[in-house]
Amino acid sequence: MSINQPIYLLLILSLLGWNKLEAQEGEANNFSYTVKKFTQEGNSLCIDIDFDLESLHLPTREQLILTPIIKNGNQTLTLEPIIINGKIRHKVYQRQKEFGTLKEENQNAYQVLRAGKQEAQIIPYSTVVNLEDWMKQASLYLDESNCPGCGKAVSQHKRLLAAKPTLEIGESITKEKPEPLFSFVTPPTDSLKMGNKEDNAYLKFQVGKSAIDPSLADNTVELDRIHNHLNQLLNDKKVTIKKISITGYASIEGTYAFNKSLSEQRAKSLTNYLKQRYDFPTGTFQVDWVGEDWDGLIKLIQDGNMEKKQEVLSIIISTNILDGREKRLMELDGGRPYRFMLNEYFPLLRRVKYKIEYRIPQYSLEESKRIIKEYPEQLSPKELFVLANSYGKGSVEFFEILDIALSLYPNDLITKQNAAAAYAMQGNYEKAEQLALEAGNNSSTLNNLGAIYLLQGKLQDAQKALSKGKQAGSLEASHNFDELNKILKN
Repeated sequence: MSINQPIYLLLILSLLGWNKLEAQEGEANNFSYTVKKFTQEGNSLCIDIDFDLESLHLPTREQLILTPIIKNGNQTLTLEPIIINGKIRHKVYQRQKEFGTLKEENQNAYQVLRAGKQEAQIIPYSTVVNLEDWMKQASLYLDESNCPGCGKAVSQHKRLLAAKPTLEIGESITKEKPEPLFSFVTPPTDSLKMGNKEDNAYLKFQVGKSAIDPSLADNTVELDRIHNHLNQLLNDKKVTIKKISITGYASIEGTYAFNKSLSEQRAKSLTNYLKQRYDFPTGTFQVDWVGEDWDGLIKLIQDGNMEKKQEVLSIIISTNILDGREKRLMELDGGRPYRFMLNEYFPLLRRVKYKIEYRIPQYSLEESKRIIKEYPEQLSPKELFVLANSYGKGSVEFFEILDIALSLYPNDLITKQNAAAAYAMQGNYEKAEQLALEAGNNSSTLNNLGAIYLLQGKLQDAQKALSKGKQAGSLEASHNFDELNKILKN
Protein backbone atom coordinates (compact mmCIF):
# COMPACT_ATOMS: atom_id res chain seq x y z
CA MET A 1 0.00 0.00 0.00
CA SER A 2 1.52 3.30 -1.04
CA ILE A 3 1.11 6.57 0.84
CA ASN A 4 0.77 8.18 -2.57
CA GLN A 5 -2.58 6.52 -3.05
CA PRO A 6 -4.90 8.61 -0.81
CA ILE A 7 -8.15 7.11 -2.06
CA TYR A 8 -6.98 3.57 -1.40
CA LEU A 9 -5.62 4.63 2.00
CA LEU A 10 -8.99 6.07 3.02
CA LEU A 11 -10.70 2.85 2.00
CA ILE A 12 -8.29 0.81 4.12
CA LEU A 13 -8.84 3.12 7.08
CA SER A 14 -12.59 2.72 6.75
CA LEU A 15 -12.23 -1.06 6.63
CA LEU A 16 -10.36 -0.89 9.93
CA GLY A 17 -13.29 0.91 11.49
CA TRP A 18 -11.50 4.19 12.37
CA ASN A 19 -13.73 7.24 12.57
CA LYS A 20 -12.91 10.71 11.35
CA LEU A 21 -11.79 12.09 14.72
CA GLU A 22 -9.29 9.27 15.21
CA ALA A 23 -7.91 9.75 11.72
CA GLN A 24 -7.31 13.43 12.38
CA GLU A 25 -5.52 12.88 15.70
CA GLY A 26 -2.84 10.48 14.44
CA GLU A 27 -1.84 8.16 11.65
CA ALA A 28 -3.28 4.69 11.43
CA ASN A 29 -2.06 2.09 13.89
CA ASN A 30 0.40 0.20 11.79
CA PHE A 31 3.04 -2.32 12.77
CA SER A 32 4.55 -5.52 11.47
CA TYR A 33 5.81 -8.61 13.22
CA THR A 34 8.07 -11.61 12.76
CA VAL A 35 7.20 -14.95 14.31
CA LYS A 36 10.66 -16.36 14.99
CA LYS A 37 9.46 -19.38 16.90
CA PHE A 38 6.21 -21.27 17.43
CA THR A 39 7.56 -24.71 18.16
CA GLN A 40 7.16 -27.82 20.27
CA GLU A 41 10.29 -28.45 22.28
CA GLY A 42 9.88 -31.48 24.50
CA ASN A 43 6.99 -30.82 26.84
CA SER A 44 7.00 -27.10 26.14
CA LEU A 45 5.56 -24.80 23.54
CA CYS A 46 7.96 -21.97 22.75
CA ILE A 47 6.84 -18.65 21.32
CA ASP A 48 9.18 -15.94 20.11
CA ILE A 49 7.86 -12.89 18.25
CA ASP A 50 9.44 -9.58 17.26
CA PHE A 51 7.04 -6.64 16.97
CA ASP A 52 8.25 -3.80 14.74
CA LEU A 53 6.65 -0.57 16.02
CA GLU A 54 8.57 1.86 13.83
CA SER A 55 5.46 2.91 11.89
CA LEU A 56 3.09 2.83 14.84
CA HIS A 57 1.39 6.12 15.77
CA LEU A 58 -1.16 6.35 18.58
CA PRO A 59 -3.40 9.25 19.62
CA THR A 60 -2.12 10.66 22.91
CA ARG A 61 -5.04 9.36 24.99
CA GLU A 62 -5.26 5.95 23.36
CA GLN A 63 -4.08 2.53 24.52
CA LEU A 64 -3.30 -0.41 22.22
CA ILE A 65 -3.31 -3.90 23.75
CA LEU A 66 -1.64 -6.73 21.81
CA THR A 67 -2.56 -10.13 23.24
CA PRO A 68 -1.15 -13.38 21.78
CA ILE A 69 -3.66 -16.25 21.99
CA ILE A 70 -3.13 -19.97 21.43
CA LYS A 71 -6.38 -21.41 20.05
CA ASN A 72 -7.68 -24.75 18.82
CA GLY A 73 -11.47 -24.82 18.40
CA ASN A 74 -13.06 -23.93 21.72
CA GLN A 75 -9.81 -24.37 23.67
CA THR A 76 -7.72 -21.25 24.16
CA LEU A 77 -4.85 -19.96 26.23
CA THR A 78 -4.51 -16.19 26.52
CA LEU A 79 -0.95 -15.03 27.03
CA GLU A 80 0.31 -11.88 28.72
CA PRO A 81 -0.30 -8.79 26.56
CA ILE A 82 1.99 -6.01 25.41
CA ILE A 83 0.40 -2.65 26.24
CA ILE A 84 1.31 0.45 24.26
CA ASN A 85 0.14 3.82 25.57
CA GLY A 86 -0.17 7.20 23.93
CA LYS A 87 1.67 10.08 25.64
CA ILE A 88 -1.13 11.25 27.98
CA ARG A 89 -2.43 7.72 28.53
CA HIS A 90 1.05 6.64 29.69
CA LYS A 91 1.12 9.41 32.31
CA VAL A 92 -2.22 8.12 33.61
CA TYR A 93 -0.76 4.60 33.70
CA GLN A 94 2.25 5.77 35.72
CA ARG A 95 0.05 7.57 38.26
CA GLN A 96 -2.22 4.54 38.62
CA LYS A 97 0.83 2.31 39.10
CA GLU A 98 2.18 4.65 41.78
CA PHE A 99 -1.11 4.68 43.71
CA GLY A 100 -1.83 0.97 43.22
CA THR A 101 -5.00 1.51 41.16
CA LEU A 102 -4.00 -0.23 37.94
CA LYS A 103 -6.63 -2.29 36.12
CA GLU A 104 -6.05 -6.05 36.02
CA GLU A 105 -4.99 -6.11 32.37
CA ASN A 106 -2.33 -3.46 33.09
CA GLN A 107 -1.06 -5.34 36.14
CA ASN A 108 -0.51 -8.62 34.25
CA ALA A 109 1.09 -7.21 31.12
CA TYR A 110 4.20 -8.71 29.55
CA GLN A 111 5.45 -5.20 28.88
CA VAL A 112 4.01 -1.68 29.09
CA LEU A 113 5.56 1.08 27.03
CA ARG A 114 4.86 4.50 25.62
CA ALA A 115 4.38 4.77 21.86
CA GLY A 116 7.28 6.50 20.11
CA LYS A 117 9.34 6.73 23.31
CA GLN A 118 11.21 3.46 23.24
CA GLU A 119 14.68 3.61 21.72
CA ALA A 120 14.44 0.18 20.13
CA GLN A 121 11.70 -0.09 17.56
CA ILE A 122 11.80 -3.90 17.69
CA ILE A 123 10.00 -5.21 20.78
CA PRO A 124 10.81 -8.88 21.49
CA TYR A 125 8.16 -11.14 22.98
CA SER A 126 9.30 -14.52 24.27
CA THR A 127 7.49 -17.04 26.44
CA VAL A 128 7.28 -20.77 27.11
CA VAL A 129 4.16 -22.65 28.21
CA ASN A 130 3.56 -26.25 29.20
CA LEU A 131 2.56 -28.21 26.12
CA GLU A 132 -0.92 -29.77 26.24
CA ASP A 133 -2.25 -32.22 23.61
CA TRP A 134 -4.73 -29.75 22.15
CA MET A 135 -1.93 -27.25 21.50
CA LYS A 136 -0.27 -29.58 18.97
CA GLN A 137 -2.89 -28.60 16.38
CA ALA A 138 -3.44 -25.07 17.68
CA SER A 139 -2.80 -21.78 15.92
CA LEU A 140 -1.28 -18.59 17.26
CA TYR A 141 -3.41 -15.47 16.99
CA LEU A 142 -2.96 -11.85 18.00
CA ASP A 143 -5.88 -9.96 19.51
CA GLU A 144 -5.50 -6.23 18.86
CA SER A 145 -7.68 -3.96 21.00
CA ASN A 146 -7.83 -0.17 20.63
CA CYS A 147 -9.03 1.73 23.66
CA PRO A 148 -9.51 5.53 23.25
CA GLY A 149 -9.34 7.18 26.67
CA CYS A 150 -8.86 3.65 28.01
CA GLY A 151 -12.52 3.25 28.84
CA LYS A 152 -14.09 0.45 26.82
CA ALA A 153 -12.35 -0.93 23.73
CA VAL A 154 -14.10 0.39 20.61
CA SER A 155 -12.31 -1.68 18.01
CA GLN A 156 -10.84 -5.16 18.10
CA HIS A 157 -9.08 -7.16 15.41
CA LYS A 158 -7.79 -10.69 15.50
CA ARG A 159 -5.12 -11.82 13.10
CA LEU A 160 -3.46 -15.17 12.49
CA LEU A 161 0.24 -15.14 13.42
CA ALA A 162 1.10 -18.77 12.77
CA ALA A 163 -0.59 -22.08 12.06
CA LYS A 164 0.07 -25.22 14.12
CA PRO A 165 3.47 -25.29 15.87
CA THR A 166 6.42 -26.94 14.23
CA LEU A 167 8.56 -29.63 15.86
CA GLU A 168 11.72 -27.71 15.16
CA ILE A 169 12.70 -24.12 14.55
CA GLY A 170 11.95 -23.17 10.99
CA GLU A 171 12.28 -20.01 8.98
CA SER A 172 10.87 -16.81 10.42
CA ILE A 173 7.28 -16.05 9.44
CA THR A 174 6.82 -12.40 8.51
CA LYS A 175 3.33 -11.22 7.56
CA GLU A 176 1.56 -7.97 7.09
CA LYS A 177 -1.86 -7.59 8.63
CA PRO A 178 -4.62 -8.83 6.25
CA GLU A 179 -6.64 -5.87 5.03
CA PRO A 180 -9.40 -7.36 2.86
CA LEU A 181 -11.84 -5.28 0.85
CA PHE A 182 -15.51 -5.75 1.69
CA SER A 183 -18.41 -5.58 -0.75
CA PHE A 184 -21.36 -3.32 0.02
CA VAL A 185 -24.41 -3.39 -2.24
CA THR A 186 -27.11 -0.73 -2.57
CA PRO A 187 -30.53 -2.44 -2.27
CA PRO A 188 -32.96 -1.89 -5.16
CA THR A 189 -35.61 0.80 -5.05
CA ASP A 190 -39.01 -0.37 -3.82
CA SER A 191 -41.55 0.44 -6.51
CA LEU A 192 -44.28 0.31 -3.87
CA LYS A 193 -43.29 0.95 -0.26
CA MET A 194 -45.75 -0.53 2.20
CA GLY A 195 -45.68 -0.50 5.98
CA ASN A 196 -47.92 -1.97 8.64
CA LYS A 197 -48.75 -1.67 12.30
CA GLU A 198 -50.42 -4.54 14.11
CA ASP A 199 -51.44 -5.18 17.68
CA ASN A 200 -54.08 -6.85 19.87
CA ALA A 201 -56.99 -5.10 21.60
CA TYR A 202 -58.23 -6.85 24.75
CA LEU A 203 -61.73 -5.39 24.96
CA LYS A 204 -64.36 -6.17 27.58
CA PHE A 205 -68.10 -6.36 26.77
CA GLN A 206 -71.14 -6.08 29.00
CA VAL A 207 -73.11 -9.32 29.44
CA GLY A 208 -75.54 -9.81 26.58
CA LYS A 209 -74.19 -6.86 24.56
CA SER A 210 -71.81 -6.63 21.64
CA ALA A 211 -71.39 -2.84 21.43
CA ILE A 212 -68.10 -1.43 22.73
CA ASP A 213 -68.33 0.59 25.96
CA PRO A 214 -65.15 2.71 26.29
CA SER A 215 -65.79 3.24 30.02
CA LEU A 216 -65.80 -0.49 30.83
CA ALA A 217 -62.66 -1.93 32.52
CA ASP A 218 -59.51 -1.04 30.54
CA ASN A 219 -61.30 -0.42 27.25
CA THR A 220 -60.17 3.21 27.15
CA VAL A 221 -56.50 2.16 27.27
CA GLU A 222 -56.99 -0.46 24.57
CA LEU A 223 -58.90 1.93 22.29
CA ASP A 224 -56.44 4.79 22.82
CA ARG A 225 -53.65 2.57 21.52
CA ILE A 226 -55.59 2.00 18.30
CA HIS A 227 -56.39 5.71 17.99
CA ASN A 228 -52.71 6.59 18.46
CA HIS A 229 -51.67 4.26 15.65
CA LEU A 230 -54.31 5.63 13.29
CA ASN A 231 -53.81 9.29 14.18
CA GLN A 232 -50.06 9.07 13.72
CA LEU A 233 -50.56 7.79 10.17
CA LEU A 234 -53.42 10.15 9.35
CA ASN A 235 -51.42 13.17 10.53
CA ASP A 236 -48.59 12.27 8.16
CA LYS A 237 -49.83 13.69 4.86
CA LYS A 238 -47.32 11.60 2.91
CA VAL A 239 -48.71 8.31 4.24
CA THR A 240 -51.88 6.67 2.86
CA ILE A 241 -53.78 4.01 4.81
CA LYS A 242 -54.77 1.28 2.34
CA LYS A 243 -56.31 -1.48 4.47
CA ILE A 244 -57.34 -2.23 8.05
CA SER A 245 -57.68 -5.94 8.85
CA ILE A 246 -59.61 -6.91 11.98
CA THR A 247 -59.77 -10.49 13.27
CA GLY A 248 -61.75 -11.67 16.28
CA TYR A 249 -60.64 -14.45 18.64
CA ALA A 250 -62.13 -16.23 21.65
CA SER A 251 -60.76 -18.40 24.45
CA ILE A 252 -61.55 -22.12 24.50
CA GLU A 253 -63.99 -22.52 27.42
CA GLY A 254 -67.59 -23.09 26.38
CA THR A 255 -69.00 -24.56 23.17
CA TYR A 256 -67.24 -24.23 19.86
CA ALA A 257 -70.28 -22.65 18.18
CA PHE A 258 -70.70 -20.06 20.94
CA ASN A 259 -67.03 -19.06 20.78
CA LYS A 260 -67.18 -18.77 17.00
CA SER A 261 -70.10 -16.38 17.31
CA LEU A 262 -68.37 -14.47 20.11
CA SER A 263 -65.23 -13.87 18.05
CA GLU A 264 -67.41 -12.65 15.16
CA GLN A 265 -69.20 -10.15 17.43
CA ARG A 266 -65.90 -8.81 18.76
CA ALA A 267 -64.47 -8.26 15.28
CA LYS A 268 -67.60 -6.56 13.96
CA SER A 269 -67.96 -4.42 17.11
CA LEU A 270 -64.48 -2.93 16.76
CA THR A 271 -65.01 -2.41 13.04
CA ASN A 272 -68.28 -0.51 13.65
CA TYR A 273 -66.66 1.52 16.42
CA LEU A 274 -63.88 2.69 14.10
CA LYS A 275 -66.20 3.34 11.16
CA GLN A 276 -68.25 5.70 13.34
CA ARG A 277 -65.16 7.72 14.22
CA TYR A 278 -63.14 7.76 11.00
CA ASP A 279 -64.10 8.51 7.43
CA PHE A 280 -62.25 5.74 5.59
CA PRO A 281 -63.09 4.86 1.97
CA THR A 282 -65.43 1.92 1.35
CA GLY A 283 -63.51 -1.33 1.30
CA THR A 284 -60.78 -0.21 3.74
CA PHE A 285 -61.88 -2.68 6.41
CA GLN A 286 -61.36 -6.42 6.08
CA VAL A 287 -63.16 -8.32 8.86
CA ASP A 288 -62.64 -11.94 9.89
CA TRP A 289 -63.08 -14.15 12.97
CA VAL A 290 -61.38 -17.36 14.07
CA GLY A 291 -63.36 -18.65 17.02
CA GLU A 292 -61.31 -20.51 19.62
CA ASP A 293 -57.67 -19.45 19.52
CA TRP A 294 -55.92 -22.80 19.98
CA ASP A 295 -52.80 -21.64 18.12
CA GLY A 296 -52.46 -18.75 20.54
CA LEU A 297 -52.92 -21.08 23.51
CA ILE A 298 -50.24 -23.48 22.22
CA LYS A 299 -47.76 -20.62 21.90
CA LEU A 300 -48.49 -19.40 25.43
CA ILE A 301 -47.97 -22.92 26.78
CA GLN A 302 -44.73 -23.41 24.85
CA ASP A 303 -43.35 -20.07 26.01
CA GLY A 304 -44.55 -20.51 29.59
CA ASN A 305 -43.57 -22.74 32.50
CA MET A 306 -46.82 -24.36 33.65
CA GLU A 307 -47.03 -27.76 35.31
CA LYS A 308 -47.88 -30.77 33.11
CA LYS A 309 -46.80 -28.70 30.11
CA GLN A 310 -45.99 -31.60 27.81
CA GLU A 311 -49.11 -33.57 28.82
CA VAL A 312 -51.32 -30.55 28.02
CA LEU A 313 -49.66 -30.05 24.64
CA SER A 314 -50.02 -33.76 23.85
CA ILE A 315 -53.78 -33.64 24.50
CA ILE A 316 -54.22 -30.53 22.32
CA ILE A 317 -52.26 -32.04 19.44
CA SER A 318 -53.74 -35.54 19.57
CA THR A 319 -57.42 -34.81 20.31
CA ASN A 320 -59.82 -33.13 17.88
CA ILE A 321 -61.76 -30.12 19.17
CA LEU A 322 -65.11 -31.87 18.63
CA ASP A 323 -63.88 -35.14 20.16
CA GLY A 324 -63.61 -33.83 23.70
CA ARG A 325 -60.30 -31.97 23.72
CA GLU A 326 -61.43 -29.48 26.36
CA LYS A 327 -62.97 -32.22 28.51
CA ARG A 328 -59.69 -34.15 28.56
CA LEU A 329 -57.83 -30.99 29.60
CA MET A 330 -60.30 -30.42 32.45
CA GLU A 331 -59.76 -33.98 33.69
CA LEU A 332 -55.96 -33.88 33.60
CA ASP A 333 -54.41 -33.94 37.10
CA GLY A 334 -57.67 -33.07 38.82
CA GLY A 335 -58.20 -30.00 36.65
CA ARG A 336 -55.22 -28.06 38.07
CA PRO A 337 -53.53 -27.32 34.69
CA TYR A 338 -56.90 -26.26 33.23
CA ARG A 339 -57.60 -23.86 36.12
CA PHE A 340 -54.14 -22.38 35.72
CA MET A 341 -54.79 -21.73 32.01
CA LEU A 342 -58.25 -20.37 32.80
CA ASN A 343 -56.74 -17.67 35.02
CA GLU A 344 -53.42 -17.00 33.28
CA TYR A 345 -53.77 -17.79 29.57
CA PHE A 346 -57.44 -17.64 28.57
CA PRO A 347 -57.79 -13.86 29.15
CA LEU A 348 -55.00 -13.31 26.61
CA LEU A 349 -56.96 -15.24 23.98
CA ARG A 350 -60.05 -13.00 24.20
CA ARG A 351 -58.88 -10.39 21.76
CA VAL A 352 -59.29 -8.57 18.51
CA LYS A 353 -56.20 -8.39 16.35
CA TYR A 354 -55.86 -5.41 14.05
CA LYS A 355 -53.40 -4.69 11.28
CA ILE A 356 -53.12 -1.30 9.58
CA GLU A 357 -51.43 -1.38 6.17
CA TYR A 358 -50.27 1.88 4.62
CA ARG A 359 -48.35 3.18 1.62
CA ILE A 360 -45.16 5.13 2.28
CA PRO A 361 -43.54 7.63 -0.12
CA GLN A 362 -39.92 7.62 -1.25
CA TYR A 363 -37.83 9.81 1.08
CA SER A 364 -34.88 12.03 0.22
CA LEU A 365 -31.63 11.82 2.17
CA GLU A 366 -32.53 14.83 4.30
CA GLU A 367 -36.00 13.45 4.98
CA SER A 368 -34.48 10.09 5.92
CA LYS A 369 -32.29 11.78 8.55
CA ARG A 370 -35.45 13.12 10.18
CA ILE A 371 -37.61 10.01 9.75
CA ILE A 372 -35.09 7.57 11.28
CA LYS A 373 -35.26 9.36 14.64
CA GLU A 374 -39.00 8.71 15.08
CA TYR A 375 -40.27 6.21 12.52
CA PRO A 376 -37.35 4.14 11.18
CA GLU A 377 -39.79 1.47 10.02
CA GLN A 378 -40.93 3.87 7.27
CA LEU A 379 -37.52 3.72 5.58
CA SER A 380 -36.81 1.09 2.94
CA PRO A 381 -33.63 -1.03 2.87
CA LYS A 382 -32.27 1.23 0.14
CA GLU A 383 -33.05 4.45 2.03
CA LEU A 384 -31.40 3.08 5.17
CA PHE A 385 -28.27 2.04 3.26
CA VAL A 386 -27.99 5.38 1.44
CA LEU A 387 -28.41 7.15 4.79
CA ALA A 388 -25.75 4.97 6.46
CA ASN A 389 -23.38 5.47 3.55
CA SER A 390 -23.75 9.25 3.76
CA TYR A 391 -21.90 9.18 7.10
CA GLY A 392 -18.98 7.25 5.63
CA LYS A 393 -18.14 3.56 5.80
CA GLY A 394 -16.63 2.74 9.17
CA SER A 395 -18.30 5.59 11.04
CA VAL A 396 -20.35 4.99 14.19
CA GLU A 397 -23.49 6.13 12.38
CA PHE A 398 -22.77 3.76 9.49
CA PHE A 399 -22.68 0.75 11.79
CA GLU A 400 -25.70 1.87 13.85
CA ILE A 401 -27.95 2.40 10.83
CA LEU A 402 -27.00 -0.91 9.19
CA ASP A 403 -27.85 -2.58 12.50
CA ILE A 404 -31.26 -0.84 12.48
CA ALA A 405 -31.78 -2.02 8.90
CA LEU A 406 -31.05 -5.60 9.93
CA SER A 407 -33.54 -5.42 12.81
CA LEU A 408 -36.25 -4.05 10.49
CA TYR A 409 -35.54 -6.33 7.52
CA PRO A 410 -33.99 -9.52 8.98
CA ASN A 411 -34.93 -11.58 5.92
CA ASP A 412 -33.63 -9.18 3.27
CA LEU A 413 -30.54 -10.82 1.75
CA ILE A 414 -28.78 -7.61 0.68
CA THR A 415 -29.33 -6.08 4.13
CA LYS A 416 -27.82 -9.24 5.67
CA GLN A 417 -24.87 -9.08 3.32
CA ASN A 418 -24.11 -5.45 4.19
CA ALA A 419 -24.56 -6.12 7.90
CA ALA A 420 -22.14 -9.05 7.69
CA ALA A 421 -19.45 -6.78 6.26
CA ALA A 422 -20.19 -4.14 8.91
CA TYR A 423 -19.88 -6.63 11.77
CA ALA A 424 -16.60 -7.92 10.34
CA MET A 425 -15.22 -4.37 10.17
CA GLN A 426 -16.02 -4.07 13.87
CA GLY A 427 -14.27 -7.35 14.70
CA ASN A 428 -17.41 -9.38 15.46
CA TYR A 429 -16.42 -12.25 13.17
CA GLU A 430 -18.80 -14.82 14.62
CA LYS A 431 -21.88 -12.69 13.89
CA ALA A 432 -20.43 -11.60 10.55
CA GLU A 433 -19.84 -15.19 9.43
CA GLN A 434 -23.36 -16.23 10.46
CA LEU A 435 -24.97 -13.42 8.46
CA ALA A 436 -22.75 -13.97 5.42
CA LEU A 437 -23.68 -17.66 5.32
CA GLU A 438 -27.38 -16.68 5.38
CA ALA A 439 -27.06 -13.95 2.74
CA GLY A 440 -27.10 -16.08 -0.38
CA ASN A 441 -24.39 -17.16 -2.79
CA ASN A 442 -23.69 -14.18 -5.05
CA SER A 443 -20.26 -12.76 -5.86
CA SER A 444 -20.40 -9.99 -3.22
CA THR A 445 -21.51 -12.34 -0.45
CA LEU A 446 -18.78 -14.84 -1.36
CA ASN A 447 -16.20 -12.07 -1.19
CA ASN A 448 -17.41 -10.94 2.22
CA LEU A 449 -17.44 -14.50 3.52
CA GLY A 450 -13.92 -15.06 2.23
CA ALA A 451 -12.74 -11.80 3.80
CA ILE A 452 -14.26 -12.83 7.14
CA TYR A 453 -12.53 -16.21 6.97
CA LEU A 454 -9.26 -14.46 6.12
CA LEU A 455 -9.47 -12.21 9.16
CA GLN A 456 -10.15 -15.24 11.34
CA GLY A 457 -7.17 -17.10 9.97
CA LYS A 458 -9.34 -19.73 8.25
CA LEU A 459 -7.15 -19.60 5.17
CA GLN A 460 -8.44 -22.72 3.44
CA ASP A 461 -12.07 -21.61 3.78
CA ALA A 462 -11.07 -18.11 2.68
CA GLN A 463 -9.39 -19.49 -0.44
CA LYS A 464 -12.49 -21.46 -1.46
CA ALA A 465 -14.92 -18.57 -0.94
CA LEU A 466 -12.70 -15.95 -2.60
CA SER A 467 -12.00 -18.23 -5.56
CA LYS A 468 -15.75 -18.63 -6.15
CA GLY A 469 -16.31 -14.90 -5.69
CA LYS A 470 -13.55 -14.09 -8.16
CA GLN A 471 -15.01 -16.48 -10.73
CA ALA A 472 -18.44 -14.89 -10.20
CA GLY A 473 -17.01 -11.48 -11.15
CA SER A 474 -16.29 -9.73 -7.83
CA LEU A 475 -13.39 -7.27 -8.17
CA GLU A 476 -13.02 -7.18 -4.40
CA ALA A 477 -12.79 -10.98 -4.29
CA SER A 478 -10.10 -10.89 -6.99
CA HIS A 479 -8.06 -8.42 -4.93
CA ASN A 480 -8.53 -10.40 -1.71
CA PHE A 481 -7.66 -13.66 -3.46
CA ASP A 482 -4.34 -12.19 -4.62
CA GLU A 483 -3.60 -10.92 -1.12
CA LEU A 484 -4.37 -14.34 0.34
CA ASN A 485 -1.96 -16.00 -2.09
CA LYS A 486 0.81 -13.69 -0.89
CA ILE A 487 0.13 -14.80 2.67
CA LEU A 488 0.13 -18.46 1.71
CA LYS A 489 3.47 -18.09 -0.11
CA ASN A 490 5.03 -16.76 3.09
